Amino acid sequence: MQLHEFLAHALKPEIYQRKGQRFMNMLSTHRPDLDELLRSTDVTLNVFYDDTKLWRAVEWVKDNWDTPQKDQ
Repeated sequence: MQLHEFLAHALKPEIYQRKGQRFMNMLSTHRPDLDELLRSTDVTLNVFYDDTKLWRAVEWVKDNWDTPQKDQ
């Protein structure tokens, strides 16, 4: 999945999820390596419970999207 495709899906409004919750769920599904890295290295970017951090998390993902994926 390309970054622009991910962002289009991850930032699409979802009736049953907050914006940050949807973003983190989509990240976990499509780039679990980045999800794990984000959660473990910078708790201030974890937007699952705090939508106010969303755009900082988006920027972080954009900056790190092209890092090679770890084998799952």
